[in-house]
Amino acid sequence: MIRDRGLQKWHGFFMPEHVTELNKIPDEMNKCEKPLIDEYQRVEFDERIAYAMEFNMPVRLTLWIGGHLKDTIGRVHYCDVVKQQLRIETLMHDFVRVNLSDVVGVEIMD
Repeated sequence: MIRDRGLQKWHGFFMPEHVTELNKIPDEMNKCEKPLIDEYQRVEFDERIAYAMEFNMPVRLTLWIGGHLKDTIGRVHYCDVVKQQLRIETLMHDFVRVNLSDVVGVEIMD
């Protein structure tokens, strides 16, 4: 019976730089362009956020971060108009700051 290294001898052909670049490929393929938000949608988002703040209702914010869409669920704790940020209290009772320019969708949860 021949005892060799099997597949281990083929793993030496990949340099660490190649492995990191190969791992980036699926991430790059899932990126999307930022959706265009017009003024009417922005006003609607502001109204939904204000309504959720007034009645302490949870919201689902769809955020565009680095080419990917990410959902954040929580209650709007504070809206900073000067910094253009929202402070969200998540379901795990953590506070997250969200830039208003990253918000591409607002949905009030029941």
